[in-house]
Amino acid sequence: MAQSFAFDFTKLNYTTPNDKIRAVGVPDVPQRILDGLKKYEDSSRGYDAYGFEHNSHNGRGTILVDHRPEDAQVAKVYRMPVDPASGELEKITYFDLGTGRVISSITPIKGDDWRGTLRSGGAIMGMDVDGKEFFQFWRMWEDSESETVIPHIDGELDNKPSTIRIERLTHDDSIRFTSLLPSQTEDFFLFSSTEDGPAEWHVYMTRLTDSKTDLSSSSTAAFDLPRTRITAKATNGRVHWDASSVSLDNKYVLLTDIKGETYRPLYVLDISDPAALPAQPERLILPGATEREEETSHSWISFSPDAATPHLVYIITDAYGDFRSTLVFDLDSRTVLRHITASEPSLNAIRAIPWNIKRHVVLKDMLYMIANIDGQNAHYVMPISGAHKHEVIDVKFDGDGADSSSFYPSFNGKNGRAYEICYRLASYRSSGGLAYADLGPALERVQTDSEGKSFIVVTLKLYKQAQPVAPAFKTVPPKVIKFKSFDGLEVPFVYYHPCEGKKRVPVNIEIHGGPSWQSTSLRKSRIHGYLINELECAVLYPNVRGSIGYGRKYMMADDVYLREDSVKDIGAFIDYIGEHMKDELDAGKIFVSGESYGGFMTFACLTHYSNKLACGLATCGIADWVTFLSNTAAHRQDNRRHEYGDETDPDVRAFLQRISPASNADKITAPLWIAHGDNDTRVPFEQAYFMYDSCVKRGIHAELIACVNEGHGFNQKSVLEYVSGSKILFLERFFAKGSAV
Repeated sequence: MAQSFAFDFTKLNYTTPNDKIRAVGVPDVPQRILDGLKKYEDSSRGYDAYGFEHNSHNGRGTILVDHRPEDAQVAKVYRMPVDPASGELEKITYFDLGTGRVISSITPIKGDDWRGTLRSGGAIMGMDVDGKEFFQFWRMWEDSESETVIPHIDGELDNKPSTIRIERLTHDDSIRFTSLLPSQTEDFFLFSSTEDGPAEWHVYMTRLTDSKTDLSSSSTAAFDLPRTRITAKATNGRVHWDASSVSLDNKYVLLTDIKGETYRPLYVLDISDPAALPAQPERLILPGATEREEETSHSWISFSPDAATPHLVYIITDAYGDFRSTLVFDLDSRTVLRHITASEPSLNAIRAIPWNIKRHVVLKDMLYMIANIDGQNAHYVMPISGAHKHEVIDVKFDGDGADSSSFYPSFNGKNGRAYEICYRLASYRSSGGLAYADLGPALERVQTDSEGKSFIVVTLKLYKQAQPVAPAFKTVPPKVIKFKSFDGLEVPFVYYHPCEGKKRVPVNIEIHGGPSWQSTSLRKSRIHGYLINELECAVLYPNVRGSIGYGRKYMMADDVYLREDSVKDIGAFIDYIGEHMKDELDAGKIFVSGESYGGFMTFACLTHYSNKLACGLATCGIADWVTFLSNTAAHRQDNRRHEYGDETDPDVRAFLQRISPASNADKITAPLWIAHGDNDTRVPFEQAYFMYDSCVKRGIHAELIACVNEGHGFNQKSVLEYVSGSKILFLERFFAKGSAV
C-alpha cells in the first residue's frame, strides 16, 4: 500500500483564488502584480531536449523537446527535425490527464514486439499524474512506424490530433518506476522499481524484441509490462539498486547501490544467462583507491560501445581524491588502465582537472566530459582513436548563443551520428534554448593555445523555433564572491546587484535545496527578475556547506550532527554583508527564502536570526526532521538518513528534534510566507501547516498556500503564477514597505 499523505483541509479557513490554490490568510493578489510578472513568466518558459529518437523514415532521426507554451497549464512534448534550418516544431502531446501531471523522462527506443508486431521507434515515457512522484511507464509510438496497425487499446490516451499513440505499461500508482536503461543492442532494457517493497529499489529486465508475450496485433486489451527482477531481495527489506550500463555483448550490467549522495558503491552482475543469475552482484573495489569506501561515490558509469573492448568501463569517481574524476577501468583484469582527469600528481592523469567532472558521455570514437569549475561548465572531448587519441581537448563555442554559460548536450548516437549534438543553452539572460552543432569538422581542426593546451571551436546554430521569449527587462550579470564563515570556511555566493553596486539596496538571500545542489548563474528563483528590476533588490545565492561542486569534504561538512553549521553560514553571511558590503547592500533590510532544503534553511534562519531579517518565504520546507524522516516516502528514507541522520537512533533522534524549526518555532518573530504541495510525498504538508499555525497562535503574521495536485515543487501555470504574485504582495507589505498596494 502507498503511504498516505492526506491532510484534512476542513480545519482551515481558506479561499480559492483559482481551482489549484487553497490560500490561508493571503489577501487577494492585485491584478497589477500579476500583469507586472507576466514578462518575467514569459521569459522563464524555456526549452529542453529529451534526446534524439530513432526514425526509420529519416536517417538523422528527430529530437524530442520539452516546453510549456503560454496557454498550457503543464509542459508539452514537441518534435523537431535535426536540421536547424527547417524551422519546424510539432506538438505531439495533446492528452488530458489533469493538470498535475509531470513527465519525468522520455527514453527513445528502437522498437518493441510486445503486441505481436514490430512497433519501430517511439519512446517510453515516465509520467506521474498528481505530484506524488509514483511515476509509471507509458509507450509512445506511431502507426506509420509499425508493421501492423494496432486497434484502439483499452485505456489508450486520447492524444488527437497528434499521430502519436500512447498506452500505459504499468498500472499501480503505489509503485515507482524509474531509471529506464536500454541495452546498447536495444533488444531489452533495465529499470528500477519499488514493486517488491516500498523501501526496496530493485532492477528489472524487460525484453523489447523476441518478447514472446501472449498478445496478438489484433488485441485491444491493456498491457502490463512483463519484467524479471535481476537483483536479489534484501534481507532487511531496504536496498536501492540502480542500473548504470550494459556491456555491448550483453554479458554484464554495472550497478550502484545508492546509499546517499556521497556513498554509491559499485557492483557488477553477470546477466549472460538471465535464467541462472548469480545470487548477488559482485562488489567492485577500485584498486589503489585512497579514499574511504563508505565515503566514495561512483556515477556516470559506462561500458565502451566498441566491440573490440566491450568490457572497458568509464567511471566518474572520487575514490582517488576530494573531487570526482574520470578514469578507465578494465573489468576483465580488474585494473585501472588510465586516470583521465584526476588532480593528484601521483596518478599521472592525462589532464589534471582539480574540480568535479559532473557528467561524461562515452561514444565509439570519443569521450565527452563536462567539468564543474566553480559553478561554470567546462567542456572537453577525448578522442579514443585517431591522431589525437587519448588527448583531452578543450571545447570552445562559436556562433549564435556562444556567449551562454551552460551548454548541455544530447548526442545523436542512436542514428550513427555521434558527433551531431543538440545543446541546451542557458545563461543569466536566458532560461534555455536549443542549438545544433557537429563536432566532426571541429575535430579535424584541433588547435593549440598559448599555454600549449589543445582546443577545438564548435560552431552553434540556433533552433530558432526552440528559443525562449527574449527578456523584455534588464538582465544583470552575476559575480561569484567568497566570504569566511564562523569557522573560517570559505563559502561562495552568486551575487546580483540591480545597479552594479552603485546604490545601497535591500537584499534577498535565496538558499538552494538539496542540500547537495549548487547555485550557479543558471539557478534563479522565479521572481528573480522582478526583485532586481521592480523592487531594486539585490539577490544573493549562497552555496553553504553541503553544496556540491567544491569537493567531497565540503559536501559532507553539514552531515548529521553538523546540520546547523550550514545555518550558521547564513548568520555569518548576514554579518559579512553588514561589515564588508555596507556601501552597496542594506544589512537592515534582508529577507531569506528557499525551496525544499532551502525551505528548511528559511525556517531555521528565522528561528535564529529573526531580529536580523525582515521576513522569510519557505516553499516545501522541512520543519521537523524526525517526522520528515519517519514519514517521507519509504523509497527515499535510507538515502535521506545517510545525509541527515537516522532518527531511529535515540541520540540522533534527540539531536534532530532539538534543532528542528518546529521545536523552535516560538523564536520566530518575523513575518512568514509558506507554500507547499498538497501531494508532497517528500515533506508532508502537515509540516507547513504546523509552522503556519505556531506563528499565528502567537500573533506573528503568517500566510499559507496549499497547491492542489502539486508535489515537492510546482509545475502548473496557474499555481506558478499565483505563488509568484502572492510572494510579491507579501514582500510589498513586509519587506519593500512604501510600495503601492
